[in-house]
Amino acid sequence: MISAYYDIILENPYGEVVKHLSFPSRTFVRNFMKLLQGLFSVRGGTSLDTMDVVTFADDVVKEDGSTVDVWTEWYAGDIYYYGGGSSMGVNAPEGDDSYGIIVGKGTKDFSYDDYSLDAKISHGTGADQLNYGAMTVNPPYVDTARTPPVGVVKLVRPFINQSGYDVTVAEVGLVARSYWKDDTYVRQDVKYLIDRNILPSSVTIPNNYTLTVILNIEITLG
Repeated sequence: MISAYYDIILENPYGEVVKHLSFPSRTFVRNFMKLLQGLFSVRGGTSLDTMDVVTFADDVVKEDGSTVDVWTEWYAGDIYYYGGGSSMGVNAPEGDDSYGIIVGKGTKDFSYDDYSLDAKISHGTGADQLNYGAMTVNPPYVDTARTPPVGVVKLVRPFINQSGYDVTVAEVGLVARSYWKDDTYVRQDVKYLIDRNILPSSVTIPNNYTLTVILNIEITLG
């Protein structure tokens, strides 16, 4: 069985935990299922000399509401012009709020068709902004203290309030990024929401406090 849950940890400037929320994530959106279908549909090419295989996820919805087919498999003769790429990456660097774990202040009810947060909080040091830290994708491990054992992968991102004001977080999401060159050699860099959750209770982050969001993805073993 595959499941997921969030840990939301608020720390003061001295690193002391002042609030900790933990809740299950049951709200992967339609985009996630489309990408899984696209990844599972990959067949493997018979030759790397020509573009003989292209597989994609149909009509993935970007955060602006437009749709795009996201390639999940492709081959080419000339790698300089047409080769390489990524599928469903979330490992965003510091300061990049366009993908990875993101946060918002909206409270709109969840919908399976969500393609953006209700009211995303952007990276920065101004009012209603947070400093987005770098994503960390931890290596998987097996929690043998649980019966049956559970394999766990943790996605982690810190958010620091340097705005000078309180900032309130009410929703969290996960945005993935896919990058490739299409068959006309045009670079495609597409980002799309794959998970959105409303917090059980909103968290107010005082100035100079840090909010760390952890998405735990678990697979029951045995």
